[in-house]
Amino acid sequence: MESSFSGQDDNGITFSTNVNLSVANSMNDIAKSDHVFALADIDSPLGGTVQGVANSLGGKVAFVNADYFTGPLDTNIGNVGPRVAAHEFGHLAGLDHSSGLMGKYPGGILWMSCTKMNNEQLQLIHSNYRKDLLNQGDNWEYVRYSSPSAGGVIIKKEN
Repeated sequence: MESSFSGQDDNGITFSTNVNLSVANSMNDIAKSDHVFALADIDSPLGGTVQGVANSLGGKVAFVNADYFTGPLDTNIGNVGPRVAAHEFGHLAGLDHSSGLMGKYPGGILWMSCTKMNNEQLQLIHSNYRKDLLNQGDNWEYVRYSSPSAGGVIIKKEN
């Protein structure tokens, strides 16, 4: 994620991203300001597998299919999980599907050729930051997949 979200745009604004990952054993380990990347088994009710999902553009929660880090896609192809995580991080930075890292690929993220943000995407992230459109919502809310028939996932804050 750090290398995908760094660089300089055409206006001379330099971007760098610092990601610190840690394991949470329960929702009690997660602060209100934390962003959550959950490794999970994400199956579509229609069959097939969902690679990843973010709770909203500018939100705080992303899910990445655990098989992309530990299953045959990772062991045979490699770096699939980090690419999916970087793509979902882009949604948390307020980016919708467009091109490059944020493309929506018919064959899935496996066929992604670009893993960096382009100039337009970096500028949009900067604009979202200036407009206070990032880090929105709770980090334990309902997540609905982009496809209405794909279902959803609920993360509940423990009392």
